[in-house]
Amino acid sequence: MPAIRARFIKGKGFIHEQVSDAATGASLDLEGMTGVSPFARNVVARTTTATLRDTDVGMSTLSGSGVGGTATALKMTLPNPADVPFAMFGFRMLDARQHVITSSAPVLAFVPQSGSFGVAGASTQQSAHVTMSAIVGSSAILMSDGLRYLMFAASGTHTFA
Repeated sequence: MPAIRARFIKGKGFIHEQVSDAATGASLDLEGMTGVSPFARNVVARTTTATLRDTDVGMSTLSGSGVGGTATALKMTLPNPADVPFAMFGFRMLDARQHVITSSAPVLAFVPQSGSFGVAGASTQQSAHVTMSAIVGSSAILMSDGLRYLMFAASGTHTFA
């Protein structure tokens, strides 16, 4: 079996290539990879629309600003997934507003066929943004694979568009 090397290439994700016919085994080349620890920070309360950076990984609570009926939904823009491979961003709703999670790259959602995952739409759906469920306590966790964000855990019914 020839030697195989897996490399992370920004914008392409992990690629596998044959290194040599004479050698055997496998290697993992992480040169240039800027991956971050999935949940490196404490929970951050967010009350204004924001563009998140690689230093903002971890859990955030979302609550619209304003008082009573004047509060507005927030829009959280995730960093380019190629800049944060394997980083996780989690969101929990503290109010009953449809907050929006978006990115420069599409969000790809994997949903079990049973439909119990809590996402309205097809079993696998790629979209420009996710509108979160307007239910206090609903949540979602998205993870970068270096190309896009994958929603792999959620509570509530979120809509992809």
